[in-house]
Amino acid sequence: MQKKDYIWIAIIIAVVLALLVVWKLAFSESGSTVSLSIDDQIIYEDKLADECWLVIEAERVIVLNSETEAYDYAKASDGVINIVVIEDGKVDSVYANCPDKVCVNMPDIDQVGESIVCMPNRLVITVK
Repeated sequence: MQKKDYIWIAIIIAVVLALLVVWKLAFSESGSTVSLSIDDQIIYEDKLADECWLVIEAERVIVLNSETEAYDYAKASDGVINIVVIEDGKVDSVYANCPDKVCVNMPDIDQVGESIVCMPNRLVITVK
């Protein structure tokens, strides 16, 4: 290949990357609602703007106001499976009693359609 060919390839790659960035910025939509479900049954749904700590125990959700309350509740209860925090318009899974902790290691979510999944506990957190 000639030097001119490499220049054209670089230009095409740059244009494609620029289009991807524009697409992501133009079509990404922040969500307004968070939904938690276990086995396709919605157990909690609320505005993403409401800041709170959610303790998921079996198939019920306890809404608390602080990290301390959430962890104190979890220590006192044998049935806590997940702790989820809604803060600054984002959702994050901060604790799970499952062995792999994949959901805890996932990044915060705030865009429509994004999800955090805890397979062992059958918990799905979705932004709508």
